[in-house]
Parts: sequence; C-alpha cells; structure tokens
Amino acid sequence: SSTREEEMKRVPWSEADKIAFLAHQFHAQSEHYAIVYENAEFLIISKDGVDIGRMYIDRQPDEIHLVDIALLPEYRGQGIGGKLVQQVLEEGRATGKKVTIYVENFNPARHLYDRLGFRHVDDNGIYHLMEWRATQDAPAPAK
Repeated sequence: SSTREEEMKRVPWSEADKIAFLAHQFHAQSEHYAIVYENAEFLIISKDGVDIGRMYIDRQPDEIHLVDIALLPEYRGQGIGGKLVQQVLEEGRATGKKVTIYVENFNPARHLYDRLGFRHVDDNGIYHLMEWRATQDAPAPAK
C-alpha cells in the first residue's frame, strides 16, 4: 500500500475505502502475477530480521525479468534496492541474460535504473520497458 500513498492522497475517499481498494488491487495483482509469472520467485526482503519489502523475479531462458520490487518507505533511499538490483545484474552478467523491468514514468526508482545502465526500449503510455544487457556500455554492478 505504501507504494501508492501519493496516488491515494489525491483520491477523495475515506481511509476505509482506500484500504479496501488497495487490498482489492493487491489481490488482483497477486493473482495476475501467479498466472503470468507462474515460475517466478516471490521473495520477501528482510533487514536485521525485519521484513522491509518484496522482490519478484521471473527467470526465463534468455532474460531475467524483475517483475516487482518494493520497499517500505522508511527503507527507501538507503541503497538497499540498488544493491538488490545490482545482484540481479551480476546474475545477468554471469549467465549472459538481459535483465528487464517495467517502470512507471513517474516512479522515482526510474533514476536508479538509468544510473545502473538500463535503457528505455518500449512503453505503453504508462509503463516503460527498460532493459539492461551485459554487452552494452553500462556501468558494472558494484560489489
């Protein structure tokens, strides 16, 4: 829910309606991911024994797709997400697979993907498909 906090501030609904809407959206998203990415790993991100986020990864024969990555607000901006994405890029480098992710244009994390060497390859108006390849002139993931 915290990833949609700003969006929900603009909606004139009661808190109960917002919570119900977000719960419904999460359920629909989870069902969609389970069908479309049936072989994906659905991971919980923990720090010092506290669950702080999630990361969904779909590994295919020719690519690694970052389906979703989200951190609780108090853990954003600390480099945690960047380190996790860099680990995925290192896996892409080691296996020769491209790494892809869909990102909303207004998502602040888009700047992270730009810095890590992802390139914009397509969009559908809302989501931008970004791609990273080890063979491109991209910064190597930090160790």
